[in-house]
Amino acid sequence: MGVVGMAVRSNISPVRELIRNFLPDVLDDYGVSSSRFLASLGRGAGSPLACGAECGYPRMADLLRRAAEFADCEHLGLLLGQAGHHSLVEGLGPGVARAPTVGAALMAIRSQFSSQERGAIVEFTTGDMACLSYIVVDPAVDSAAVVSDVAGAAALRVLSELCGSRWSPELVELPRRPPRDLRPYRRLFKCPIAFNATMVAIHFRAAWLDAPLAAGGNVGCAKAPPPLQASGAPDMVECVTQQLARSIASGAAVSAGKVARLFGMCGRTLQRELTKARTSYRSLSDDVRFGMARRLLQDTDMPVTEIALALGYADASVLTRAFTRWAGTCPSEWRASNRLLRRPTAAAPCARILPCAGDRLQALVPSRA
Repeated sequence: MGVVGMAVRSNISPVRELIRNFLPDVLDDYGVSSSRFLASLGRGAGSPLACGAECGYPRMADLLRRAAEFADCEHLGLLLGQAGHHSLVEGLGPGVARAPTVGAALMAIRSQFSSQERGAIVEFTTGDMACLSYIVVDPAVDSAAVVSDVAGAAALRVLSELCGSRWSPELVELPRRPPRDLRPYRRLFKCPIAFNATMVAIHFRAAWLDAPLAAGGNVGCAKAPPPLQASGAPDMVECVTQQLARSIASGAAVSAGKVARLFGMCGRTLQRELTKARTSYRSLSDDVRFGMARRLLQDTDMPVTEIALALGYADASVLTRAFTRWAGTCPSEWRASNRLLRRPTAAAPCARILPCAGDRLQALVPSRA
């Protein structure tokens, strides 16, 4: 099976803007020479490619992984997500900054994010709790722990801008194993943290959705760095890939017929469109699941059985057969030989650490008066 990489396009996603503008400064402030790091990549230290301005999403994610390893800083993504004093909301466009309510702003972020970034999607769900999530969708990404930390910190920042200083999350999920030093995560999120999750997710009280945007806050006040050019609408392959990732991450059915109906067409028409692009629904579905399986095996401590269920398989044996067909080896052997981040040592005192995101809000979020 050949992994279909997402098209390389310029964009204006907050994560990419933070990398482009602040990665060298964050490294230098941490006491690591950014010029030495950039030189270690085999490119000129001043090259914008080295800071993720124009590179594809897999290359950007790998750049962050290598930067974290070079600096020996597992929370580098958090530092990068907090960098700068500009408004992230303003960089998301006028439709967000001028929305009448927080809920309307989040809907605008969700709808336009696919034109800003190709390798990931933003999802927004509501119920008793609201949830803003960030899901890596590019099948070519092998490790997304660091870029997910950037996204989690940036999402927290966006929500704080929209809601104001009284807002706080109830639960944060991160798709990575617990780091050696948990204190930076406690200081930033100030709430229960579920590591070993399937995606970045910020859960908060749904009552905030009807609130107007924070008055007198940072929304639209501090000027963002010059944006990159927007990349336009995704093509059909990208749309199907994004929908597959969204459905799998949410636990929804992902049949070809259902996906086709979401695009206002029948299954045969969808397949004809994909055939024109020299791919198929089955191939894209395999690519998405293979990419998600690799990242969960590499970045988390989730048991293979839980990974299988998260990907929509009946049990671990079905995933094992599929993964062996894709990778030429079983999941446990692949995990043993491909882990990139070191296992944590004894944890420092920290916010409540939740070993798995499977038992989510009802059991994990304390009630508040």
